[in-house]
Amino acid sequence: ITIASPTWEKDLEAIGAHHVEPIFWGYDEDDFTDIHPNKNPNEFVISHAGLFGFDRKPDNLFKALAELKTEIPGFNKKLKLKLAGMIDFSIIQSIEENGLSENFINLGNLSRQEALQLTLNSDLLLLPLNKSENIMGRIPGKLFEQMRSKNPILVIGPKGSDVAHIVESTQSGKSIEY
Repeated sequence: ITIASPTWEKDLEAIGAHHVEPIFWGYDEDDFTDIHPNKNPNEFVISHAGLFGFDRKPDNLFKALAELKTEIPGFNKKLKLKLAGMIDFSIIQSIEENGLSENFINLGNLSRQEALQLTLNSDLLLLPLNKSENIMGRIPGKLFEQMRSKNPILVIGPKGSDVAHIVESTQSGKSIEY
């Protein structure tokens, strides 16, 4: 039996399955053939592409960014929070409440190639995990595209999740709790 995560492997074995093997998702190198990083040195871009629902709202991250804007000279002008895809109104509300409106760029829906280009052009990739019962074993496919970009990934979710383990063991980024 194959399954997409080590946690779910253990869950299947706990209910009697045998010979379970996790096989991770991946990415297609051909998707990156015609795109290359093109970063603006005058910007510090934090990005997320995809569904950004209320169950992923990183209030503490937004509070920390607001504090950094006041503590680090020039950071306010450099900070760009670029979000693409469907964004829940509560995320936008939290951005506004934390004084990040001038730093926020809502890119709307992007094509796959545009989303990959955003990933390559970013300085920090945001990967907020759902607040759900099965999150310990849920591994978003975009994780592997983010790892391919070689840009640091900030995972927000429970410690000990499969995503946190992958990111930390590969030194692809850091994982923090909500």
